Amino acid sequence: MASKPGIIAVRSRPSPLLTSIVFQKWYEDIHIPDVLGTGHVKSATRYHTSDSSSMPFLAIYQLPDMFWLHEDDCKFWKIPLRSEVLPGDNTSIFDVAEFKTEFFEMIDTVQFGKPADDDSDVASKLLLSSFDLVEDEESGDSSSLHKAALARLGITESKTSESVRSTLFKVDKTRPHHPAMSTPVAAPDEKQCLCMLEYTGDLSLSPHDENNQRVEYTLLRAFK
Repeated sequence: MASKPGIIAVRSRPSPLLTSIVFQKWYEDIHIPDVLGTGHVKSATRYHTSDSSSMPFLAIYQLPDMFWLHEDDCKFWKIPLRSEVLPGDNTSIFDVAEFKTEFFEMIDTVQFGKPADDDSDVASKLLLSSFDLVEDEESGDSSSLHKAALARLGITESKTSESVRSTLFKVDKTRPHHPAMSTPVAAPDEKQCLCMLEYTGDLSLSPHDENNQRVEYTLLRAFK
């Protein structure tokens, strides 16, 4: 079976019971090292947005193969969620923070401008654009879908002088989930596709439309 590369995108917000410093310590010193320690997550990046978002923090985990999440011995679902750094006695992170976790499989990637010389150099900005396909796009190939997604944002190669990496994803309909839980259903506000732009500098984007949800993030830290 061919592998299925993709990402896990986790938006989060600490409750008033959890200070931002402790939340950062748990995330960056404990949780992300545990995730990378599974051996099946290629890299992780953590971001923050100043947009009017109910969940200002974002973690992106790059997976070479999303099928791993369905294996019986998948270590991702066994990662500890309780820690002594959290307030209270034997507290779970879910008691003191809110999370929204989404799973996406990669469709296509395109690079505008000259890519970074060093693979470890992570772009300082990230834009997530979520949208549904319109009827005449549903039968298109990956390249045409990606061009349509970028056109929604007003981005073409001729208009982009900065280094921009764009990756198009679609929702992983296999719905990865903890084996002890029932298969989740789609959220009412779920969009079919996600276009992820990684860049440094400024982008000139077209105005929002009702079928396009956009949030811009700033890099906090990258992990390998």
